[in-house]
Amino acid sequence: MSHIKYEQWVAYVVDDVDEAMRRAYEQHLSVCDECLDLYMQAIESNADMLPKLADDITDKVMENVKKRTKSKQNEQKTQPIYQKSFFHYVIAAAMTLILMSSGIFGQLTQVASNIEQKAENPNPSLTEELLDKTLSFIQVMERNKEAK
Repeated sequence: MSHIKYEQWVAYVVDDVDEAMRRAYEQHLSVCDECLDLYMQAIESNADMLPKLADDITDKVMENVKKRTKSKQNEQKTQPIYQKSFFHYVIAAAMTLILMSSGIFGQLTQVASNIEQKAENPNPSLTEELLDKTLSFIQVMERNKEAK
C-alpha cells in the first residue's frame, strides 16, 4: 500500500487539492492508520488556517438532537394500541387461558392419542380385504362342489 506524504496531507487540509484527489485521500484514510496519523498532524500544525467553529455550536447541535427525539417520541405516541406488541402479547395470553379453561387442549391430546393408536394398529388394506374375501368365496365354492 502506498502512503500519502505529509505535504500532500497539508495541501488536503488547506483545501489545495482537486475533488478527485480529495475523494481518493478520504478513501485512503478509511483504510490506512499511518496516513490517518499524518493527517491528524497536518490538522494540528495548520489549525490556525482552519475555519473557527462558533462557541455555541454544541448547544445548537444538542437542541437539534432534542427536537428530533421529541418528534420521534410524538410519532410513537400517536400509534394506535392495537399496533403495539404489548397488545398482541395480552391477546395471545388471553386466548391461551380461554382455550385451556374450555378444555380444547385436552381434547387435542385425545385426538393425538387416537391417531397414535391407529398408527400402531393399522387397518388391513383394501387389497388384503379383497384377497381374503376372494379366498373365502373360492373355498365356499369348492365345498359346494365336493358336496354335490
